Amino acid sequence: MILIEISDDAKHEITTKHFQDIQKNSKKIIEHLEALKKYDALYNYLVDIRVENDESIKGLRIENLKPLICANSKKQLMDQIIVMENLLKGIVFSQKANINDIRRDILVVFEKVYTNFSNRKWAYDFLRILNNDVCPYCNRTFTMFINNKQKPEFDHYFPKNMYPYLAISIFNLIPICSNCNRGKSSNHVSIDKQNILYPYEEEFANDITFTTDFDKIESWTNRDEQFAIKLVGENEDVISAYNNAFKIDELYSLHSDYARDLYKKSIITNEDFIINLYRSFPELFDSVTEVKELVYGVYLDKAGYGKRPLSKMINDLLNEITKN
Repeated sequence: MILIEISDDAKHEITTKHFQDIQKNSKKIIEHLEALKKYDALYNYLVDIRVENDESIKGLRIENLKPLICANSKKQLMDQIIVMENLLKGIVFSQKANINDIRRDILVVFEKVYTNFSNRKWAYDFLRILNNDVCPYCNRTFTMFINNKQKPEFDHYFPKNMYPYLAISIFNLIPICSNCNRGKSSNHVSIDKQNILYPYEEEFANDITFTTDFDKIESWTNRDEQFAIKLVGENEDVISAYNNAFKIDELYSLHSDYARDLYKKSIITNEDFIINLYRSFPELFDSVTEVKELVYGVYLDKAGYGKRPLSKMINDLLNEITKN
């Protein structure tokens, strides 16, 4: 729904620190990877074994692991899926192994590595760098965190039951609310289709918007009257996926009180009123936009949607009111 704004410098910082964190914990990770030794090609792809003074020294195979865990775009993640799927197909052919058994074994190992990561300080530092306070899937719930105590849940954008080797790929991890994490399933995102948008690169913007029926005046004067707030747009597959996974239309219709108050504010605080406030309190506001943001309680620039819940809905409905 909304974009997690992240600069190239922040991406570089995240991938660098993530790789350093994995290296720092490589001994424990290699211990977990021992469970995959029965799949020679996979094990040797991830673990480097060299002999020094007649002694075997094990380390992570950096040239293969780094692109996997530090892929920083949807394309790079999909490229890694292709690489890993070809590797797994080779194992199926050479060892007559069952692909589902291989995925299950990889998942057991990588879930342990992911759990350890999610409990370390780096997981909280990652969230601090992202600096996104609202769930990007629903834009309804805060995802703020308290160091080493409480944090949002991580969604695996490409589902870990389908692509278990991406379980610790840092930009496959999306900080979201618990409701959305329960709702999203493997049905909506795969290498073939992504009807749930990738929040690090994609957003609804003006292609998909919230709307309601502003013609029914009784809805705006009767607090007991409820009315529908729904998504509209050309991409019906995406809208259907968000409603199926996150129940967006149902949940947002529960916020009809916000829409009602927004409609009333738009009448009371017309443009002249806003400008008058700005001129009356120049020490409080740097712009007319700041006054509007105070009145409506959200940031009007989409770059701020990740700071306050319901920002996307309120902006869309405000634009609709303005047009009417």
